Formats: sequence, structure tokens, C-alpha cells
Amino acid sequence: MDLSVADSSDGGDSGLSVHFATISPPNMTITPQFLVNMLDLPTEILEKVLLYISYEQIGKLRRVSTRFNDVGSSLLNSAFQRLQTIMLQRFQQIKSQMPRRESARRNHPLARECDIVETVHMRLTLLQMSFGKHIERKHCCFFAGEV
Repeated sequence: MDLSVADSSDGGDSGLSVHFATISPPNMTITPQFLVNMLDLPTEILEKVLLYISYEQIGKLRRVSTRFNDVGSSLLNSAFQRLQTIMLQRFQQIKSQMPRRESARRNHPLARECDIVETVHMRLTLLQMSFGKHIERKHCCFFAGEV
């Protein structure tokens, strides 16, 4: 099965169209009783299918139905939590390799990466402080974008 999400700016209702293509064996005819609605798939399968598209497209797909909203929100929120964990681990790993003295840190080979990771970690922490409580209560979903 192939899934593509396109953002159309032709003035439609949601500006989003979803296209599905089925792949069938050459000698098999598809009858309506064998067609499966994507929304009828179990949540685990639907999550695996949606992982093949970008976070931006998942955000757009959330507008299609409440089921896509629930699954998409779960994927986006868990990706945000995972990113926070990875960045914290990397930040701590780099920090442990850096010298304690400020003058020695400036010329260290990891100084530039340390600055970048520290900045991204700080921004993710600010996002968590701003939205974390609301995301945990499912009042809102973390939205895909650039940090």
C-alpha cells in the first residue's frame, strides 16, 4: 500500500488530500469486500504506516479525522519526548568530555558542538516548560516545526 499526502492550495475545504494505492497480485481481482479502510486498521499498524511520512505531513493529516488526530498526536508527542531524551544524553556526554576551566573549553575540539547542543537543549527545555503540562493532559499536541 502506498500513502501520499499532498497539500493543495486550490481553495478546498482542508487543503489536504490523501491518496492510497493498492498493490495486488496479478491474478487477483479486488472486490469491495476485500478493500480495507485505513481507519479500520489497528492503532499499532496505523502508527507504523504514518511513520513513513514526515512530521509536517502527520500534522496536516491530523485534520482528516479524529482517529488520525489521536494517532498523529501520539506520534508527534512521543517523537518530542524522544528528541528531548536524546538531546539531554548528548548534552551530558559532551559536557563530561569538556574541561572544567572556561579558557580551556574555548579551544577544545568539541566546543562548537557543545555550544550547538546546549542551545538546542535549552530551546527544547523551554518548549517543554511551556507546553509539557498541556501535552501530558492531552489539551494540545506538539506541533512539527523547526527549533
